Amino acid sequence: MLRGLLADSTNINKPEIARGSCIALLRLEGENSIDNLIRVLSHTDNPRVFSTAAYCLKHVNSTLAMVALVDERDRFPDTGAAGFNLVDMEDTILNELSETKSPHLIHAVHATEYLWGEGQCDRYLPLLKDLLAEGPIEDRAVDR
Repeated sequence: MLRGLLADSTNINKPEIARGSCIALLRLEGENSIDNLIRVLSHTDNPRVFSTAAYCLKHVNSTLAMVALVDERDRFPDTGAAGFNLVDMEDTILNELSETKSPHLIHAVHATEYLWGEGQCDRYLPLLKDLLAEGPIEDRAVDR
């Protein structure tokens, strides 16, 4: 039922339906909710729904969740939703940075912009330096 509610394009712009549905789906399905959450994040016209979908993706905390947040970071910039949630995805971002042939390497590099928490810079800068030492990212990985 929740997937159906979120699949209906009229519902993803209604905070009273979409926000609770995103949270409930996350709690019931965990990582299996990611496709629905990404769809909501990328298609809603409501900043409150966008913020809730971003929050839920943070809790999925997977590479695909990080990619979606980076891809959609310029939507509703006044909410800060993408950045506030990426800051808590440090492990996922660092994992991608350490995989020098990852197809999502560019997304991880962009995500470091949001790693402004205490000590986070100290953890990602060495990985960025290693990437630079290996040459152009474009020669190693292509985002899909």
